[in-house]
Amino acid sequence: MHRRVIRSITAAKYKEKQQVKDVQKLRRKELKTLLPHDPTADVFVTPAEEKPVEIQWVKPEPKVDLKARKKRIYKRQRKMKQRMDRGKTK
Repeated sequence: MHRRVIRSITAAKYKEKQQVKDVQKLRRKELKTLLPHDPTADVFVTPAEEKPVEIQWVKPEPKVDLKARKKRIYKRQRKMKQRMDRGKTK
C-alpha cells in the first residue's frame, strides 16, 4: 500500500509538469493581443530634419587666422614709439 501511494504521488507530479508544458505551448501559439494606440506615446517623438536632396558644392569661407592679426601694441611700446617719433622730428 505504501509503495502504491509513493508511485501515485510521483505520477501526479509528472502529469502536472506535462500539463504545464502543454499550457505554455498553447500560450506561445496564441496571437498576441495588440494594445490600442496610446496618445501619450507620441509626446517624445520629434521629427527629423529633412536632408537636402542634392549636395551643393560651395567653397567654404576662409577661416580668420588669429596669428596673422596685428599684434597688440601695449602702453610701454606706444610710449617708446612716441619718443622715437619725437626724436626724429626734432
